Formats: sequence, C-alpha cells, structure tokens
Amino acid sequence: MAPIREPAREAPQPSQNDDLGRLRFPTRKASLDLALLGLIAEVPGVSGYDIMKIFDLSMAHYWHAHPTQIYPTLDRMEEFALIKRRNVVQRNRPNKRLYTITPAGERVLIEWLESPFEGINLKHPPVLRCRFLGHLGADGAIAVLRKNGGRGRFI
Repeated sequence: MAPIREPAREAPQPSQNDDLGRLRFPTRKASLDLALLGLIAEVPGVSGYDIMKIFDLSMAHYWHAHPTQIYPTLDRMEEFALIKRRNVVQRNRPNKRLYTITPAGERVLIEWLESPFEGINLKHPPVLRCRFLGHLGADGAIAVLRKNGGRGRFI
C-alpha cells in the first residue's frame, strides 16, 4: 500500500461548542487514535465496549485509555473517514456500535507501522506498535524490527 500523506477528508472546523478540529492525522507518533486503528483492523466489526475490554486485558500494561477518551476519539476518526460505524439495534439491550477500518485508515496504520520508532515514555509507543506489526506480514514485521532495533531506539 502507498503511504497516505493527507487525511481522507479535510478536518471539520471547530466551532465554539466543539473540539473536532483536534484530530491529528496522519501521524507518526503513537496515539490513542493509532491504537484504535490497530485494534479495529485486527477485529473488524468490534464494538466500543469490546475495544475497552481489549485495552483492559491486553494493552493496559503499556497503553492506557479511559472510556471517556475512546468514544470521542472513535467519533473523530469516523469524521476523518478512517473507520466506519454500523449501528445495531438490539431488543431489551442498549444498541451496539460496530466499527471497521476503511482503506484510508489502513493506509494511516501501515504508514505509522513502517515509520521509525519514537522514544520510550510511560505509554511505551514501541510496544504498542509491536502489538500490531502482524499487519505487515512476517517479512514486513521483521524488516521494521531490524531497521529500528539496531538504533537503540527499539526498547
């Protein structure tokens, strides 16, 4: 895939009552946006509730996200056409939102995965990226690790 250089759509202009203009795509630095893209790519049709469970079970030791951060971030990502949301009506239960990644979202994810690792901080961006290197295939993941591992920037 060719790397994406611009967002899928122009960012909405912020008004006095919203802050949608804060979305920062594309980016090469680990962020909640990229973590969500990776999870949605890994589990197409995942619900916001399941995303929160995945964070708690498999990513909390190197990346934290609070539910109050996840849903607004998903909404902004949908505004940028990086993900699609499908609403599922359920009887006797709250309605469910299911998310899938778009081709533009896949390009942003791949560009981030192929870019140089950023330095370590409390959220451990290299470990987050390694969690999703499988999207590059075995050869691509090995190439990224070799490229970044020799620089003292991997761990």
